Amino acid sequence: MGIQVILNELIELWPREIKLSDAKIYDGGGATIPDLITAHDLVEAIALTKGTEYEAMDWALFQALHKKARSSILRGVVLVRPDEITVALVKNNYEINLSSINESRNGNAT
Repeated sequence: MGIQVILNELIELWPREIKLSDAKIYDGGGATIPDLITAHDLVEAIALTKGTEYEAMDWALFQALHKKARSSILRGVVLVRPDEITVALVKNNYEINLSSINESRNGNAT
């Protein structure tokens, strides 16, 4: 299945908008974003049942949303929309995640 199709299917599982008002930003680049985590938990549960490619894309999408949310918070934006995430934003992490999952399942994890 194509990367765009998988991304689109997973984006459809997310809420249209994710509220950022309860987020906490930490020195050193970290952030805790409760509504993002709650939504991801639901999407991840479905992605894990659909196969390795979905699992890898789920994590890449979460990584992209977390990064976008953190930068949005720093600019005073209070919402993030999953449908603003493009293949260009997730492709590299998707490939890294897919490789890592495959290596760990084949007993080659480093």
